[in-house]
Amino acid sequence: QSFALYMRELMNMLKGETYLIYAYGMTGIGKLKTAIPFVTHMLNDDKSKTAGVLDFPAFVRSASADYFEKKESVDTYLQHYVNVDVLVLDGFGNEEINKLVIESIIFPLLSARIRQKKPTIILAGVSINDLRSLYLGRSVRGQQIVDLIRSNIKDEIYLQGTTL
Repeated sequence: QSFALYMRELMNMLKGETYLIYAYGMTGIGKLKTAIPFVTHMLNDDKSKTAGVLDFPAFVRSASADYFEKKESVDTYLQHYVNVDVLVLDGFGNEEINKLVIESIIFPLLSARIRQKKPTIILAGVSINDLRSLYLGRSVRGQQIVDLIRSNIKDEIYLQGTTL
């Protein structure tokens, strides 16, 4: 039953009625496997569109390691993910959280995509309240990220089920 709301929101994104989805639940229950056909359909409808599926913890780990020595490269990758037409952030909330990550990676990425109303699917292992707790005291931008997400989604979607 929890997947019904998720599927409905994915359909709304497909129709252009929504541009941000936040779904969370255990790893391995099919969050990403459910999103991919919708993203593929969006690309099939318009061959000029681009999409990306980003293992968010791996991206953050790599970007954080390279940030000070190869900042231009990190900024280029970040801009690439801002520019794709449809983006899926998988594993959101499982990344290393610190001030650099919040202010230089997460906030610029999400705020730009939301401002441009670009379809973005955030697949997380934690609720938005848990996300707020993770960000608490680390950066003012952390609370702004939580507020951005909350104010731009219809519903926070909790997905449950058994691992696939």
